[in-house]
Amino acid sequence: SRFKLARPYGVTHGRAGIEGTAQLIEKTREMIGAKADLMLDCWMAYDADYAVQMCEALRPYRMRWMEEMLMPHDWHGLRQVRQRVPWQTMASGEHWATRHSGIRAIEERLVDLIQADLHWIGGFTEAMKLAHIADAAAIPMCLHTGANNLYGQHWTFAMPNVSLIEMILMSPPGVPLEECYIGSPSAA
Repeated sequence: SRFKLARPYGVTHGRAGIEGTAQLIEKTREMIGAKADLMLDCWMAYDADYAVQMCEALRPYRMRWMEEMLMPHDWHGLRQVRQRVPWQTMASGEHWATRHSGIRAIEERLVDLIQADLHWIGGFTEAMKLAHIADAAAIPMCLHTGANNLYGQHWTFAMPNVSLIEMILMSPPGVPLEECYIGSPSAA
């Protein structure tokens, strides 16, 4: 089983945000068990120092990866985080507009997983070029919401270094997921 949560806090919340995130992750880990993968999508809400503090606070919960902690082209920050928390798996790439950002991240070994968005990176071919470069460097990819459309599904099955496919399921606040996705008239 694999579960990814969206970060509830950012830098503006200070230490309270780190503590609140740790409480959420602790509760989630208890719910899903020790063997399930748990990831956190940080949606570019951290700077390098806050990212390091967050990784250290979440270390006991064995995060499979921390995703997009910094702005997509904060190369200096990514290098700092990589040096200060080398044990934490880093994922990024959702907001890269071409393969060239990914190439830089690969060359500098700043990420452990590339999560390009098929539509935002420039399409099937641009993502494919990045996948082959990442594969040569032994860096896996997992498309951002790749399972949510046929293009992402086909791309995922065609690439050599993709063993995961991400599907996002969301519902409006207070509406259970099953009302939106499983056998409901509005899901049809």
